Amino acid sequence: MKYRILRGLAIFLIVMAAYFLQNSLFTQVFYFQTIPNLLLIVTVVFGFLRGPYTGIPVGLLAGLLYDLHAGTLLGYYTLFYVYAGWFGGLFNRFFYLDELALPTVLCGVTDFLFGAYLFFLRCVLRNQTNFLPYLTGIILPEVVYTMICAIVFFRLILLVHNALEDAEKRSARRFV
Repeated sequence: MKYRILRGLAIFLIVMAAYFLQNSLFTQVFYFQTIPNLLLIVTVVFGFLRGPYTGIPVGLLAGLLYDLHAGTLLGYYTLFYVYAGWFGGLFNRFFYLDELALPTVLCGVTDFLFGAYLFFLRCVLRNQTNFLPYLTGIILPEVVYTMICAIVFFRLILLVHNALEDAEKRSARRFV
């Protein structure tokens, strides 16, 4: 029971750290109009590592944070992040410790879908349907940045994940 609480606290702290990095430090570092979507990376990676039943609550927390920060209505981003956590969790059975390409590609695909989702919500509903400038100016640079950051963040999250798993296994061995 205490390892569930410890794991939940670690996930909460990682999501909060990603939120603060995305909205403070990375806005100063990257020069284009876009920044990497760290909340999406964390959501997809936790879904990938732990399955959809962990990806969905992480997506809910990340989406609520994104909604509170950037949204006008509560729920648009939350809905997407919940589905992103579920989508990442679908690939949990393909998880291997030395696998780096699959979570990176998953983060890139999910970020591309997020950009298309935002284009639909921001532009198409306002009758602005010129997708090509939005694709080349905003979506593709963000996808590239997100995939680069996904490599680093996947390794960091994997270290925390493995440390918690090892502590839980050691405790189970002492108990038996």
